[in-house]
Amino acid sequence: MGRLLYPEIPIIKQVDQITKIFDFLEKNKVERLAVITYQQDVVDHNHFSTYHEEEIFRLAKARNIDLPKYNFQVRHPALAARTSDLAHLLLKRNLSERPQALLIMNDSLVEAATKGIVDAGLKTPDDLIVISHCNFPKKPVSFVKTSWYGLDVKNFINIALNVLKMQSQGEDVSAENLVSTEYDF
Repeated sequence: MGRLLYPEIPIIKQVDQITKIFDFLEKNKVERLAVITYQQDVVDHNHFSTYHEEEIFRLAKARNIDLPKYNFQVRHPALAARTSDLAHLLLKRNLSERPQALLIMNDSLVEAATKGIVDAGLKTPDDLIVISHCNFPKKPVSFVKTSWYGLDVKNFINIALNVLKMQSQGEDVSAENLVSTEYDF
């Protein structure tokens, strides 16, 4: 979904996800946030941030949502099972410091992260609002009530097939193809 190694290959880019999530957080009067996001497979060792990190911190600051650096954690999907302990650590604080919302930005991290929420003894949405990524229509296992955002896999595949068809017929293809983000909150 990104132009990492092969700039000649058109990309399919998901749009709108971060801003609408922050609209939802603001609407729910969230003042403190924690984020569990994913590590890209290809890492630029001179730039130690995820591709969306700057935007998340910018939006949090613009909305007066407290997001300290230590509440922004990165986990590789291959280590998804260890996300339970990470979520538990992020949420094991006194009420005045504990995040009011947790954003889980990869569907492979949802099951373990929500297990960590249960292990921390929190109830959703009373103690914590959880927003998780998924590939609609199939949502990952969640042990708590979760609000969802993500892309519709069927729509994504249709766009990809259309790009391939156009290329095979010698037609010009846009370098960037957009797929809308779906929301279930």
